[in-house]
Amino acid sequence: MRLEVQRWTCCRYYISLIFFLSAVPLRFAPVCKAAEGQIAKFVDPEAFTNGWFGTSVALGDGLVFVGSSPLPESNGPAGSVSLFSEDASGQWQFFQELIPSDIASGDRFGTSVALSGDYFIASASIAIPGTASRAGSVYAFEKAESGEWIEADKLTPPTPVSFSGAIAIDGNTLVVGAGDMAPNGEVGGRAYVYRRNELGSWDQVATLKPSDAEAKDGFGFCSVGISGDKIIVGSYLDDNVAHEAGSAYIFEEDANGSWNQTAKLIASDASTFNWFGSEVGISGDTAVVGSLYGGNYGDRSGKVYVFQSDEAGGWVEREILVPSDGIVGTGLGKEIAISGDLIVCGALTDDQGQFTGSAFAFRRDDNGDWQQIAKLIANDAAAEDHFGYSSLSIHGGRVLVGSFVDDHSGYEDAGSAYLFRVPEAPAKSLVLVGLASLLLYNRSVSRTGVVRFAVMRRS
Repeated sequence: MRLEVQRWTCCRYYISLIFFLSAVPLRFAPVCKAAEGQIAKFVDPEAFTNGWFGTSVALGDGLVFVGSSPLPESNGPAGSVSLFSEDASGQWQFFQELIPSDIASGDRFGTSVALSGDYFIASASIAIPGTASRAGSVYAFEKAESGEWIEADKLTPPTPVSFSGAIAIDGNTLVVGAGDMAPNGEVGGRAYVYRRNELGSWDQVATLKPSDAEAKDGFGFCSVGISGDKIIVGSYLDDNVAHEAGSAYIFEEDANGSWNQTAKLIASDASTFNWFGSEVGISGDTAVVGSLYGGNYGDRSGKVYVFQSDEAGGWVEREILVPSDGIVGTGLGKEIAISGDLIVCGALTDDQGQFTGSAFAFRRDDNGDWQQIAKLIANDAAAEDHFGYSSLSIHGGRVLVGSFVDDHSGYEDAGSAYLFRVPEAPAKSLVLVGLASLLLYNRSVSRTGVVRFAVMRRS
């Protein structure tokens, strides 16, 4: 097994000020506080070329799950999930490999994973519409008293749909996205809700379908999310506003246990080919929706929209998140994770190199606004790593990021995953009165306005 762990401490300040007596106030607002530190790097104990370790990740209390789901043509295994555990001293060790009892060549087990308490879910195979042989399946594992995780159930899709690989779990409730099996997509997508019974099996309790469903809308194909009695499902190819502008739907469980559509979310600036709904997430009364091909910095720079449930039960677009250093082709929102007041968004392109990848962390402040607090980059980042492109997970103040085509140990596209710690709260604004001039990056300015700076500390 090869497990790399890096720790470091440094402090950098990128601003110097020259004070002059003046009545002109300048407000200094935080842009980004760097991540407090990369905690660990995880690699496959049996790494191989095109292993795609990091295709999926899930983070729990002292637990890291990393899916390795290589393409069938790689001639590697049919997929697996590696489990790492943290000991009392904070060191991480490989603990267990999860493989289904009936795994077969081409299954691509580990395409997606999800964790909630003692329940772990992993999908096998990406469903391809019109290809009946790729129906896909979902496996449920449970933590035994010994600490090991055992296979408890296998879920297969009702015909004529196929499990897409989009899964989410909260407690004993699971939601699985499903694509079309019909050659031309006439059926439209679905999402299926399952609930664990007393015997440990998972029973289907609901089928979710949008009220305005149309063929080829991509409903449930890319993204689903769940939080308590609320489920969100992306429909990234929805044409109702503009061609492939996309949408997302909220479903809520009533007192009788029925799941009903309560809202349809559409971007305030929806336009053609935005793919709004390419990724979704939900936590309590906050929903996030990625728009992979929308953006403020040019084509495909990406955006993430934050919606808030109001007192009347409706959903209002609260904010649009964009990276502070956005560039054309960033692809922000391909992956999203939300937990309470923390949102992390993956981005494909970064100035470290083409398709290096990065992730941006945002925290909600006391005013309900979301502030970018960190940009996460692997300390050994390289071009074509696709860091943050396929998988993200949040637990507490930690973030786990997949980098599924990272080259290491002499293997191309072997893949890896990185664990970070992010700041607990947004940096505070600093208001200085009496400034008329300042020196910022050795460039002098004299004006009234907002000056953005970052004080970064890594540990």
